[in-house]
Amino acid sequence: IILLDEPSSAADANGRELINNLIVRYREKTGCTLVMTTHTGEYPKTDNLRIIELCDGKIKTDTKEGHNK
Repeated sequence: IILLDEPSSAADANGRELINNLIVRYREKTGCTLVMTTHTGEYPKTDNLRIIELCDGKIKTDTKEGHNK
């Protein structure tokens, strides 16, 4: 498991794209689980993606592969 706390927060648009591409390539190569926080809603585009959105410490949405759960 790799924990990433806003890995691209200090990067410009090109830097964010590069970082996200590296994250996707690393995940594809290793098959590891990634847990990532973001305030922008930007995240790597990868298969088996689950997005859990929190608001005031409570789960607002829980989405896996484009379907709300």
